[in-house]
Amino acid sequence: VQNPLFRSDHGGAFVTPNTEYVVEAAQYPAPLDRKYRPLNQANFNAHWRGGVTYHRFDRDKGRIDPERSFTVVAPPYWQDLSDAGKGESFGFSFTNSLCSERYVGGIEQGRPPYEAGCSARDTDFLHVIDWKKAEAVVAAGKATKINGHWTIPLELSVKEGLLYLIPEA
Repeated sequence: VQNPLFRSDHGGAFVTPNTEYVVEAAQYPAPLDRKYRPLNQANFNAHWRGGVTYHRFDRDKGRIDPERSFTVVAPPYWQDLSDAGKGESFGFSFTNSLCSERYVGGIEQGRPPYEAGCSARDTDFLHVIDWKKAEAVVAAGKATKINGHWTIPLELSVKEGLLYLIPEA
């Protein structure tokens, strides 16, 4: 399944408990519109975003239903491994992150090597997403389409209480 927004993912397969969705984290942030922009800190902060995509799985057809799939946009960190809540946490998904520094490199200019710059601080964030509530936001027509895919912008995620960032040390 090709993600309509992100060019990379962690490569792990994660599903919600009843296989409603296949959960895919972006891994590396990128411009959502897939347009080229020179990589510098200003462009990165303005245009790069991460996120978590929920590919709706149609059990009767045994296929992903793109029209019922959506992405919750996240800050431009690296979203990594994910899992879906079970029991009392059903309806939430959990994705860890790294590179909250939003480091873009620059060893040529005397800045630290990429991996060192991405881990310069002690804190990254666990992304907790209320995917059941996100599903309702899409159904209510509040999401927008980017590249033909339902997308919940970061600002709307915050307003609707869909995305929570919990510090990880």
